[in-house]
Amino acid sequence: MSELLNDNVNLDLLENICSGTGLSINISALSHSLKKHRNTVRDKVRGLIGHKIINKPIYPFIHLYQEYPLLVIVRADFPRNEKIEKFLIEDEHVFAAFRSKDGEYNTLLIEYHKDLYSYNLWRKAIVKEKRIPPRETRYPADALFFSNKLIVKYQPHVPVYVMEERFNKKQRIEINGYELDELSFQILKNF
Repeated sequence: MSELLNDNVNLDLLENICSGTGLSINISALSHSLKKHRNTVRDKVRGLIGHKIINKPIYPFIHLYQEYPLLVIVRADFPRNEKIEKFLIEDEHVFAAFRSKDGEYNTLLIEYHKDLYSYNLWRKAIVKEKRIPPRETRYPADALFFSNKLIVKYQPHVPVYVMEERFNKKQRIEINGYELDELSFQILKNF
């Protein structure tokens, strides 16, 4: 796998596919499978994307979990400044970072690492290089460790079925000012 990532063409393709730039919604195929007019489906899809109910399609890089089999979820106390923001954006091990208030913590991080040893080396390096403040000046982070081999990933469709169940019980479902109807749920389930 690592050999494939040493080729710039492969990296460009991977970036486009994972970012969604290289993927599009096939409105014709979707309208055909739903037996609805193409313009109707196109308008519904635009509404769902425009109201941020769904994102444009991307393809997750599944092999990331093989390259980095250790998933680390961290609650941290970080100052709000450009240096920390730059670290969170640029560090290759930080997959996602969220502002959250949970007791003494204000940041939730999702990180990927090869193993505990490499995680500990990385932690020492980011403090030594002063990319994050030392532990003495902030509340100590709380980290949870998980094996990527035990986690079911990428099932974004699960909430759709919960909302559809409520819709079928005649509950009104509205997200970001957009009211979902039967066709909306059909599109979401086929997206």
